[in-house]
Amino acid sequence: CFFEIRQAMPRDAIVCLDAGTICMQATDQIRHFMAPGFIAPLDMGLVGAGYAFGLGAKAGAPDRPVVSMSGDGGFGMTLIEMSTAVQNGLNTVAIVFDNGCWGAEKAYQRDFYNGRFIGSDIQSPAYDKVAELCGAKGYAVSEPGELSDALSDALKQDAPAVIQAKVDPNAMVSFRKDSFKHRSSQ
Repeated sequence: CFFEIRQAMPRDAIVCLDAGTICMQATDQIRHFMAPGFIAPLDMGLVGAGYAFGLGAKAGAPDRPVVSMSGDGGFGMTLIEMSTAVQNGLNTVAIVFDNGCWGAEKAYQRDFYNGRFIGSDIQSPAYDKVAELCGAKGYAVSEPGELSDALSDALKQDAPAVIQAKVDPNAMVSFRKDSFKHRSSQ
């Protein structure tokens, strides 16, 4: 999915990331050409902040394209801010990577707790439809090749947009294997 995002991302875009595994993967995959061009919590664990970062970036740089990226869980924490975006003309594009789980937590449970999953699966609403109910543009993508087209179209809109992108729930990565090192020896 990151290849498709790179294809459609303008060089002057500001990219805002949420916390979580897919956003940490995006840190290494998405290019940034103009400063400021990258806003992220990195390892601070600010789940849900990515979309808000994007709205702030757009308010501060209204002439630049702004794309935020969140997992479905993190985006759900601040989805009400879609109404803030619409009301204030903060025409950002939010890409929501929907894997139906808290990816970082599920990866840790898989890798360090023998697949004993507790509270890691979630069922998010159709964020593209929620966006439309708020007055934003909504896109739903699930097949290779669709994300690039949706992002290109969303960036042309004179409205905030949300792209809900279904991603493989098994493509989870444990980034902090050292965090549970004491457990793996038991």
